[in-house]
Amino acid sequence: MLWRFAIWYNAALMSMKWLTPVLHRCIVSMMLTAAFGMTPFSPLAAQSTPTPLPEVLIPAVVYQTTNLRQGPDTRFDILGRLAQDDIVQVFERESDAAQWLHVISETGTSGWIPGFSAALEPGRSVDELPIFQAAIPNPNVQGDVTVIAYGRVNVRSGPAIEYESTGTLDVNDRAVAVARSSTLNDWLFIEHETIEGWVAFFTVQVEGDPNTLPVRVPDSQGEMLVSPSQVLRARFNIRLHTEPVRESETIRVIPFNSRVTLLARTDDAVWLYVDFEGTAGWGAANLFSTPPDLSLIPVYTPLFDAAEPEAEMPELTDVPETTETPIP
Repeated sequence: MLWRFAIWYNAALMSMKWLTPVLHRCIVSMMLTAAFGMTPFSPLAAQSTPTPLPEVLIPAVVYQTTNLRQGPDTRFDILGRLAQDDIVQVFERESDAAQWLHVISETGTSGWIPGFSAALEPGRSVDELPIFQAAIPNPNVQGDVTVIAYGRVNVRSGPAIEYESTGTLDVNDRAVAVARSSTLNDWLFIEHETIEGWVAFFTVQVEGDPNTLPVRVPDSQGEMLVSPSQVLRARFNIRLHTEPVRESETIRVIPFNSRVTLLARTDDAVWLYVDFEGTAGWGAANLFSTPPDLSLIPVYTPLFDAAEPEAEMPELTDVPETTETPIP
């Protein structure tokens, strides 16, 4: 009920800016009386402590059809679907990066959508949004897969021995396994009371069926676990553009063989919207390793006036001589 009122109230405010303060208070009082059966300016209202409204509500327009999810990750359940031009109220972001936005739909349903899928009201910024503080439930946990350390086990930042050790499990320490690096189960991502990261399968005793765990890999920043189809390799030195056209501004150059996180694509899949070390932008699809299934990648259609997207050719002078070997 509070969410529906918040949307109603915010929309009403837009049309009441010209009202005098007294008339404004009267109308707001009538709205709250209709919604909750009470007047907010009465002593009784001052003593009541209903669920507080969000600190910030920023109207936004949805660019295109997008899923509304239970949490800020594609692994969370879908609560519903938002259509193009739907209006939502944004009240939180998952982190400073604002890759996911916590929104309230026109029907009053709250959920998470990708940050690139909505345009905030002109003049507003994601920097105004508070960062989600509550614990986010882990979408990977199936409930039954745990590991027990045989001895002192290194916990690493990635699923390979080349990654740095971020801590250790002591002998007989128990942890929950929430993901695996491949169908071979050679590395498991675990969560312990004081540490999380990757452990080699042969260093732990596994209770439960690891085949029920989702296959995940670190994203380009090493901060999140994503599907392997979302992590690509740069086959060349690649310019990262502000728009999916060759003439748009170059905001960064992705070095050869670097990992990027695939966020979205153009409708014709000629350009990919990727994240590289915290910088998001467009790169020509033919310069990256090929995603397993592009149909699973959301389509992002930015609002700009430009010619038909044109694929970018690699700069062969910048390509190392070792690129004959296919990049996994």
